[in-house]
Amino acid sequence: MVHSLRCLGSAALNLAHVASGQQDVFWEGGCWAWDVAAGWCILVEAGGIMVGGNPGDWICEVDSRKYLAVRGAPSGQKDIVEELWRVIGDRKLVYES
Repeated sequence: MVHSLRCLGSAALNLAHVASGQQDVFWEGGCWAWDVAAGWCILVEAGGIMVGGNPGDWICEVDSRKYLAVRGAPSGQKDIVEELWRVIGDRKLVYES
C-alpha cells in the first residue's frame, strides 16, 4: 500500500534516501547515468537493489534511463518489486538514450 509519494528534485538524493531507509522505493524514468551513478553505489552498499523501471526488467543497466530502487530489506525486496510491477501492469516508461 502506498502511503505517500515524494520527489526531492535529485535522483541521487532520492537514492540516498532509499539507501538510508527514509524511503522504501524510488521509481524514475528519464534520468541520465550521471544522475543516478553515485546514488546507485550508495544504495547497493547499503543493501538495496536497483532493477529496471518497467515490469520484468530485473537487470538494469546504468544508462537504461528507467530505474526502480528498493531499500535494503532482503526478505521483501523481490515482493516489493513484483507488487509494484503488478500495479503498473502492461504500461511502460519509454525513454530513448
